[in-house]
Amino acid sequence: MIVAHNLWNVSFLSLLEFQAVILSPPALLIFSLSSWISLRHLWKWNPYDEIKRHLFQIFLLTFLGLLLLAQWLMSSNLTLVAMFKQYGIVLVLVGLAVGIYLLRAQMAEKEYGSSYRAILQDRVERKRAETLFVEDQGPLRTLLDALPEYIFVKDCKSRFVLNNLAHIKELGASSQEELIGKTDFDIFPESLAYQYYTAEQQILQTRQPMINHEEMTIDPDGNPHWLLTSKVPLHDKHGQVIGLVGTSRDITKRKQDEEKLHELCQAVETMQLGVTITDLKGTIIYTNPAEARMHGYPVEELLGKDLGIFAPVGFRRPMTIEQINSMKHLRQSINIKKDGSIFPVRLMSDVIRDVSGKPAAIITTCEDISVYRRTAEKLRQHTRELFLLNKLSDKLQLCEQEEETYHIIVDICKKLFPAESGCLCIQHPATNAMNVVAYWDEQGQEVLSEHWSTELLSRWILEKSSTFCPRQRYASHAECLSVPIVASGEILGLISICLVQEAANNTKQEVETKRIALNRVAKHYALALANLRLREKLRIESIQDPLTGLYNRRYMEESLKREAFRAKRHGSQVGIIMLDVDHFKSFNDLHGHHIGDSVLHELGEFLHTRIRGEDIACRYGGEEFLLILPEASLETARQRAEELRVELQNLKIMAQGKQFHIAISLGVAAFPNHHSDIMQTVDAADMALYRAKALGRNQVAVAT
Repeated sequence: MIVAHNLWNVSFLSLLEFQAVILSPPALLIFSLSSWISLRHLWKWNPYDEIKRHLFQIFLLTFLGLLLLAQWLMSSNLTLVAMFKQYGIVLVLVGLAVGIYLLRAQMAEKEYGSSYRAILQDRVERKRAETLFVEDQGPLRTLLDALPEYIFVKDCKSRFVLNNLAHIKELGASSQEELIGKTDFDIFPESLAYQYYTAEQQILQTRQPMINHEEMTIDPDGNPHWLLTSKVPLHDKHGQVIGLVGTSRDITKRKQDEEKLHELCQAVETMQLGVTITDLKGTIIYTNPAEARMHGYPVEELLGKDLGIFAPVGFRRPMTIEQINSMKHLRQSINIKKDGSIFPVRLMSDVIRDVSGKPAAIITTCEDISVYRRTAEKLRQHTRELFLLNKLSDKLQLCEQEEETYHIIVDICKKLFPAESGCLCIQHPATNAMNVVAYWDEQGQEVLSEHWSTELLSRWILEKSSTFCPRQRYASHAECLSVPIVASGEILGLISICLVQEAANNTKQEVETKRIALNRVAKHYALALANLRLREKLRIESIQDPLTGLYNRRYMEESLKREAFRAKRHGSQVGIIMLDVDHFKSFNDLHGHHIGDSVLHELGEFLHTRIRGEDIACRYGGEEFLLILPEASLETARQRAEELRVELQNLKIMAQGKQFHIAISLGVAAFPNHHSDIMQTVDAADMALYRAKALGRNQVAVAT
């Protein structure tokens, strides 16, 4: 505060706005105040009320000033004249100033009512709130600015008095000065600011704090945020409420997590998949409506029950803690309903762990797969038929003579129609006679039979009758299914099956399904038989390597494409093994190419006898070979490669009376694990082969 001791400087500056006050000792005497008033006490002083309380003293001193002026005019003492003049003028001027101020105040109060006094009181209150943070705020300010929480102070009109650095940034301001005196209405949308204002005024009026209140806010970019806010009334040392202090913490992430958790709970409650949570002893502590409905129970009845209530006798087995710790698997089982009926289910279990990582509970999902089982059975049957037909094609391609195809057709028919008997008739190209080359009974026994004329078969085709079957001569079956083997309009034979008497209750759809399957067999066989008759030797030359007896590279590429298509259709895998004879060039240089060819031939025989029927062994080029393993996983292919390596290492190869031993390096890959293009998968196996050689040969390497 600036105190003017010069009597001529007695004045009030900006009394109405009350931004600053300069007082001299006479003025302080007028208002009965100390001559040294600190700034914080002055901010608590309302001059209007103070003047009205000392109105008598003001008039008295003004009158005294007039007397002093009169004495000045009449006195002849020069010292007293100067003193009378000085104090008299001061007192009169003060009285006039106060009178003018009171007059203005009275006029303003009449015109604006209580708002005028509110303006003055408002400014005083704001100053009082600010003063609490003016002194010694250096360390405190540093501490507040270092905190990540939003901290702010407001006066009784909800205007900002203080904000820490985090809150300043949150409000989009660059400094504290930008926020001083502003309200939420200057920053937020009106509706949001009104909510803040209403809540804060209630706190100030009731003097009751608001603790951990969740409220929505909006950042300067317009993005909504959630805050956890606490606001408490702020008191001065006299206990008077002068504002409030607030602290907020951004809980947007928590609210988002809570919303996700709520959505997850809603999803679990409404999903059709059963969900059950049990403790480690198997006691049900939660189950969703789908699980209860699936088993015919109300949810309340299942809570607290043992999980074994879902399992038939013999299916429920207690688990050890080691089994619980390792539990995370998908399995199929049989469950029992409340009414005692059983149904197939697919179960998936996992362990719920506490914060220390120890098992706390087990969550299990349950799906009724009754419909799936029926559909899967039909699909399995259809897939099996396609698989057998594909195997039929593969086997027919391997046949060198026509007679070799007969037992293949009988074998496929016995697998497709295990409960029926049937026969295979083939037209002899030379005699044009229809030979019943094979038939089988209900027990699957294969029997050769007699000849039938082509004329009889042609008559059946013309009449479009499917009830004719040569086997009717040997059995009294009520119904037969027969389809011709026709290629390019030429009748090559006939396939017939006789339905057993127990199958008389077969539906028309089931009979039609069998007829379609039989027709597919006939079409596959017709094409194979025609090609075999017309191009047998040419076919062998085009698909087999003459030296090793294995398939050549051309057939390998065709097989790769075919197996890739089949794997994509069935959702299976194709294992690829690339192998190479170690140090074969040195072997040839040492023993000669004729010995090397003998070794390759023996190696081809070895591979041909060691692979599965559906596997395809090919000579890739030189001393490199490729094995195609349909429906084999990467691990299965690796194990098979290791078995081949060990067996071949112990194999004795005889050539020109000499005994030789060879070793191989193998690279393994799987389609579509390593690449969606099967040729790229072959390249991956080739790269693995080179890595096996680089690591020392005579080993198996898996593609990365």
